[in-house]
Amino acid sequence: MQGTLRAEWARIYGDDGGTGISLAPYGTATDTITDLTPTLPSEFVYAGWLDQSGIQLEISKDISKFRGLQGGRVVKTRITEVGQMFNFICLEDSKFVAELAFNSEVTVAGTGPDAIATQNITTGLSRMSQRAMVVDALEGEIIDRYVSPLVEIAYQGTLQIANLSEIRAFSFTAEVIEPMTRISNSPGMVAA
Repeated sequence: MQGTLRAEWARIYGDDGGTGISLAPYGTATDTITDLTPTLPSEFVYAGWLDQSGIQLEISKDISKFRGLQGGRVVKTRITEVGQMFNFICLEDSKFVAELAFNSEVTVAGTGPDAIATQNITTGLSRMSQRAMVVDALEGEIIDRYVSPLVEIAYQGTLQIANLSEIRAFSFTAEVIEPMTRISNSPGMVAA
């Protein structure tokens, strides 16, 4: 027997109207984010344009199998570790993204066309950047929001410094450390 198929419950996220990632310093209150209001606490900074590959939430589980003597069959399993990690690629070479990528402060001297930014990019590479994180995925009026008070973010990958047909991009992984909450108005989620 087949159940009811509901194509309207399938989602393709990525609307320009707010899909993206916002980050704040670790310790920023996230317990006040309980709905889908577009305005986040002022400490949150929007990461800007993301690569078309989107935002991936990878959930991994290590499962131990316990086998019986008789026949070597599995008689019990146990999940020994669960991981949640977001992967995303920022396209904007902004002060915010640079500080996130190299985990060190950008200092700006001067103003306007004479301004110069300086950053020590070696000192912070061996440390994770701890942040509070909000991920918003939009498809029209449908919003899927993920809120975590603590993720540890690392820049990984190759930073292109060449005249290629590809855009310069900053690849990040964000390991969810403290419990994450999902908030959604997706019709399939709220259906009785």
